[in-house]
Amino acid sequence: MDTTQLENKRADLTVPIEERFTLESRLAYSLSGQIFKAIDRTSRGSVALWISRRPLEADALDRFLRRAAQLFGLTGQPEAIAFGLDPMRHGWVSFRLFSGRHILEGGGDRRVAERRWLGCVRAFERMHKVGLACGDVCLESFLLTSGGEVRFLEIGRAHV
Repeated sequence: MDTTQLENKRADLTVPIEERFTLESRLAYSLSGQIFKAIDRTSRGSVALWISRRPLEADALDRFLRRAAQLFGLTGQPEAIAFGLDPMRHGWVSFRLFSGRHILEGGGDRRVAERRWLGCVRAFERMHKVGLACGDVCLESFLLTSGGEVRFLEIGRAHV
């Protein structure tokens, strides 16, 4: 993605989250943030919206924007649509709406556990290929899609 296309994905940083999005329900939570089903008032479409739990420190703002920009085109992850910071310094990234469940839900068989574990490893591999690394992760860092694919949710923990 070239610089012009990326700038089109970066939202107006002066608009508060609650003015751009209408939150409908919480889809998931992770160490770094929460993911909501929301309506994007700009596109009038339903999205999955990740919002950082805490305001970002001044030295983390540019790092978050660089990291969020690298999510575009990352295969095997929810498809990123737009990203930004609100005036209160909460980072956010909107994704094409997805559904899923906790990674441990419905699994008891050893083969299922191994397949899910490998899905987690592949999620890290995809991120490492584009220069992203991950900090601390936990079970809530992953989501299992309705198709059985593993998705990494710790956007706020990934770093360049």
